[in-house]
Amino acid sequence: MTPSSIFIGQQIITDVWGQPPSSTAGWATSVGTSGYTTNCNGQTIIGGFEKFGNFSWAWKQYSGLLGHEEVSVQADFYFIDSWDGANSNDSVSLDIDDLNVAYVHYEKDSESSTDFCGNHWTDFKKTYTLGPFPHNSTTIKVHWTIGLDQGPADESFGFKNVRIIVHVICTPACATCFGNDISECYSCNDGWFLEGATCVNPCPPAKYGDPATNTCKRNSICIFWL
Repeated sequence: MTPSSIFIGQQIITDVWGQPPSSTAGWATSVGTSGYTTNCNGQTIIGGFEKFGNFSWAWKQYSGLLGHEEVSVQADFYFIDSWDGANSNDSVSLDIDDLNVAYVHYEKDSESSTDFCGNHWTDFKKTYTLGPFPHNSTTIKVHWTIGLDQGPADESFGFKNVRIIVHVICTPACATCFGNDISECYSCNDGWFLEGATCVNPCPPAKYGDPATNTCKRNSICIFWL
């Protein structure tokens, strides 16, 4: 199962994350549904040397997205070996569902002078953050197309640390939230008061709504000794 977490109004889905990654499973690729990982500079990546060259692709579909209108995507791109730049077909494209969110050319030696992995040419890694862009489905498909013109022993592409950021829609009562329901709130808008994780009005018995913090607070009890 792909890890998912909630952080202040965002559902965050991570995949091929960290080292070693918690999971690399579930990808459909041009080299099959297994055996599609390599190691580059101590990192396990999808694709890479002798895996993703000309005519290569990879995709995966994620499910369980909370209600939202926008998403953002982040990933590490690995440009390995003899990429020939914008005057060639050497490119990588990233689509989210049917929307193209990245189309990148790269030329060897232009951003790096280090041979990290693969053959004897220089390699380059860059983290791209893309979006936010419109999206409202409970599923999302991440689809890579590698537009290289030579085989993967000559030039290749890989990726890892995929991070899908789902910008969750809060119910109108919630100012910040971790889900779409009124019982999934971190804080409340004016006129509502946080009781546990729920925005309410009025507060439950023995409590009052504090407009300074938009929270329910317990009534004070005064005892007078005679």
